[in-house]
Amino acid sequence: MVGSVIHRKMEEYMKNKILNMSVLLSFLFLMVCVIFFTQNLFAAQAKLTDDSYTNASKGNTNYGSKPVMNISVSPNQTGYIKFDLSTLPYGITGDDIDKATLYLYVSKAKSQGNLEIKRIGQSGIPWAENNITNNNATSSAPLAESISLVNINSSTANSFVAIDVTELVKGWLNNAYPNNGIALNPSSGISIEIDTKENKLTGHEPKLDISLKGINVIYGPMGPTGPEGLIGPTGLIGMTGPTGQTGATGATGITGPTGPTGATGATGITGPTGPTGPTGPTGAIGPTGPSGPTGATGPTGPTGAKGATGPTGAKGATGSAGPPGARGVTGPTGPTGPREILFTGGMNNLTTNTSDILFGPPLGIADATTTESDVQLEIKKDCTLRNLVVYLTADPGAGNTRTFTIRKGESDSLVKCTITGDGTSPYICSSPTTTTDTITANTKVTIKATASGSSPAAADVAYGFECAP
Repeated sequence: MVGSVIHRKMEEYMKNKILNMSVLLSFLFLMVCVIFFTQNLFAAQAKLTDDSYTNASKGNTNYGSKPVMNISVSPNQTGYIKFDLSTLPYGITGDDIDKATLYLYVSKAKSQGNLEIKRIGQSGIPWAENNITNNNATSSAPLAESISLVNINSSTANSFVAIDVTELVKGWLNNAYPNNGIALNPSSGISIEIDTKENKLTGHEPKLDISLKGINVIYGPMGPTGPEGLIGPTGLIGMTGPTGQTGATGATGITGPTGPTGATGATGITGPTGPTGPTGPTGAIGPTGPSGPTGATGPTGPTGAKGATGPTGAKGATGSAGPPGARGVTGPTGPTGPREILFTGGMNNLTTNTSDILFGPPLGIADATTTESDVQLEIKKDCTLRNLVVYLTADPGAGNTRTFTIRKGESDSLVKCTITGDGTSPYICSSPTTTTDTITANTKVTIKATASGSSPAAADVAYGFECAP
């Protein structure tokens, strides 16, 4: 029932030509406001806003645009990262946190040692990735207490390192100290490289995953539409790909026209008479003569066996109904059934390349990405996936399609739907109501977007689906 309501409301929005993505997502969350539901446990990911490092040998140099953070003892190079916690549900405090885990991708381990995780203390002018240097770090990003000590060696290279920062995140949410970020301090001869969000080749930026305890969530009324954001800068031109293989030999061309007939040559000398030819074949057989007269009639044969009994005749008309019986006693009211969980999310910047396999988060909005792990949401209880509803901001175009599939544990589920480019507005699809798929507790879920045809139109997408207990 919830899925049909979402479908009808989205269609009304398109008829009014309200295409702003933020308005559409606000509408989807307003639909959630009318449903009071309880979650046992779910995870969220904080937004990475800043990542950089400083170098003691180059005191005034800023490294905020670098694809990696260099962390080493000699020269002393310290990393700095900062996350925005506004992605968590409104009103969350430290008491609602079950666990917070920091993930760092170590792309190189030149020399093993210890990486010390420290809280960055309060400052008058907080640091940012585009202005922090070794000379101003002590005032803008002063190092506070140590959170954890992690050993890094050659076996850690080319993999993520998980670090428990639960107490640090609780302190931020309880306002025990300001969220001025985390310092990655070198120790014991360490020399490593850690990928940043500016690394366009891997996408292994630092991540902060936060698991929340069971909470009752009630969303407030829809806020006003925010201003449209600025267009981002054009990305870097990618490297030239390798030369393709030589194509197959083309088909043989069409035979040219026949040339003109040459002049007739002179008549040759008459040759000698040839030998007598063989005797010709025997002639064909003549036509058949007329038929003879008909013979006399034979004797009558014996009587055949008795045939099968014919079908039964049609049933007579039904008699009139008797008087109704007395009404039985009303049974007791049954127990209240379980309530489904509704997820709503969206992807920006769906590409026109049909070979791209893109992923988006089940909850919230993010840019479409080819790295599924960036947008996974872990569902902490058993439930049944169903009623996927999808809305595109642009028609895929004639001969093109876009298909959206709920993914469970990095595999396609049965719940999916396809939008075909036929110029018919609105551009909406929904999965069959009878198609469902089950997931078990602690399964990670994403939304996959694929396309077919020839260069479907670029678009943004919003979607919603249910996961019933």
